[in-house]
Amino acid sequence: RSHLCVRQRGNLQLVAVSEVYYFHADQKYVSVRYLDGELLLEESLRALEQEFGAQFVRVHRSTLVAFRYIEGLEKTADGRHLVCLKGVADQVEISRRHLAVVRQRIKTRG
Repeated sequence: RSHLCVRQRGNLQLVAVSEVYYFHADQKYVSVRYLDGELLLEESLRALEQEFGAQFVRVHRSTLVAFRYIEGLEKTADGRHLVCLKGVADQVEISRRHLAVVRQRIKTRG
């Protein structure tokens, strides 16, 4: 599918997957950060990863980032690693467990 159907205040809203910066899981909901803001989905992060895994990379157990919006990686003074995204000021933390995979995908981007 090319769009996500999101329920917002009793209405249904379509969000193009190509406009999604990242998905972040918290409790039973997944928030979707996209070009026009942020919404809540009732889908699991695992299901989203299975369906859109070619377009997104897992950077944390609770976060999938759209590969097309990754601008680079940044290391903080305290040793954490962050993903810098094109077109949005958000920076998403990368877990140590996922860092090597994220670096490899960026290197092989072409």
